[in-house]
Formats: sequence, C-alpha cells, structure tokens
Amino acid sequence: MLRRWHRFVDARNLGDRRYAATTGVIADALGRDNRQFPPGDGRSVFADLEWSDLSRRSNAGGSRPLRGYHLGGHRLPEPLMLHHLSFAVADLARAGAFYDAVLQALGYRRVWTSDTAVGYGVEDDNDLFAIKQRDDVRVPASGFHLAFAAPSRDAVDRFHAAALAHGGRDQGAPGLRPHYGPNYYAAFALDPDGYWIEAVINTA
Repeated sequence: MLRRWHRFVDARNLGDRRYAATTGVIADALGRDNRQFPPGDGRSVFADLEWSDLSRRSNAGGSRPLRGYHLGGHRLPEPLMLHHLSFAVADLARAGAFYDAVLQALGYRRVWTSDTAVGYGVEDDNDLFAIKQRDDVRVPASGFHLAFAAPSRDAVDRFHAAALAHGGRDQGAPGLRPHYGPNYYAAFALDPDGYWIEAVINTA
C-alpha cells in the first residue's frame, strides 16, 4: 500500500542481507541446494531472481499491488521498512469519504472503523494507513508527502480524479515524471486537511 523502495537481494552479497536466514527454506522449497555455495558467491541459488509486479485479491474483491522478487514462480519475502502510518484529521467523516474514494481507486479499502479513526489496507483489522480524529491538526511543512503504490496507470488516473471530486486539491496531474525515471507515472493531490499525497507506479 505504501510505496517501498527495495534493495532486497543481491546475489553477490547474499551473506550480508538481513533475510539470509530464510534462504535455506526457500531453496528447499524450490528444490535447490543453496548450502553448496558460500555467502557472497555470485552462483547462489538467487542468481536468477526477477523483479515483478503482482496483484493479490483482497477479501472484498479489490486488488493490492505487490512488488517483490520472484524465482521460478515463487514469491520471496520482502523486508518492510514501514509497518503503518497515520494522519491526524480535523473532520473524520470528511477525511473518511476522501480516503474511501482515492484508496478504492488503488484497490484498498477500510479494514476497521471506530468512533475516532479509520484504518485502510487489504486485510480486516490490519491497517497499513489510518486517519485519526484530532482537535489540533498540524500538517507537516513542505518536504513531506506520502506515496501510495498503484497497480496501474489507469489506477493513478482514477486516484487523481477521485481526489479532486472529494475535496482534494490538485498538486500534479497524472503523467510520467522522467526526472524520477523513464517509467515513473504519478499524480499528486492535497487531501482536505492539506496533506500532500501521491499515487505512483514505476514500471513499463
């Protein structure tokens, strides 16, 4: 849900990565023997890793963009830098209507609701992003923004349209941003409280 930048597996630095302990299990599942190669050996079981984008269907029928390394059709575990993130909002009903719309465009949904907060994600009771009613809302100064992972360029377009239709303000129309990379397709908006948010997909 939250866009994550990875440097997950470098076959030449296998012995240094923090998930090295899982390689034996994965190798066994793939019918490979990783133990025959010493750590850091370029011939490791992960030498033919491929980066790919998938989508996982949620219980509500939505889709979650999943980015990670795959090997022989098997998805490998990915390190998660951010566990969750929350925004303080002045009007929960207003913010909830906004995020229901913009996040639905990206395949996410409400996973829990209380009198003072709403959580979003793909699995019930397991939020990745939340909004919380507060009396004193202080939006971070210029330099802060939150980028949501999008499953497609069409989803980025829908995110931007939904933002403008539900009280958001335009901060950048959908399109390629070649200064971030040849395939970086994104849109930007300010939510009703003034938080700068983005939807992005960075694949061809």
